Amino acid sequence: MVQVFTLLAIRDTSPHESAVYDTAEPGKAKLVIFKNTHNQPISLQLQGSLNKEYTDPVNIGPAVTAPAGMTAPDYQWLREPWWYLRIVAAAAVAPSSGQLDAWIE
Repeated sequence: MVQVFTLLAIRDTSPHESAVYDTAEPGKAKLVIFKNTHNQPISLQLQGSLNKEYTDPVNIGPAVTAPAGMTAPDYQWLREPWWYLRIVAAAAVAPSSGQLDAWIE
């Protein structure tokens, strides 16, 4: 499991890109785990790319909303065959407290 967001404190409405995750095994199901303790919901858009330079990212499915004030992590399964993955996080209203953690396994 790789943590792609660690204690990310979002205080604006700009998109925040995670580190790129090299799946090493395209086609194998991946687990995306997230926990949002911000005082605002955070939109999480999973993106994939077929090249390591990440020059052509593509949105994978619709964005997932991580509710405000989560006390336990939630997760989504990804079954599409992508080599490289990242998460783009954004808030519609700037949070004033909290943080975001996310992992890909």
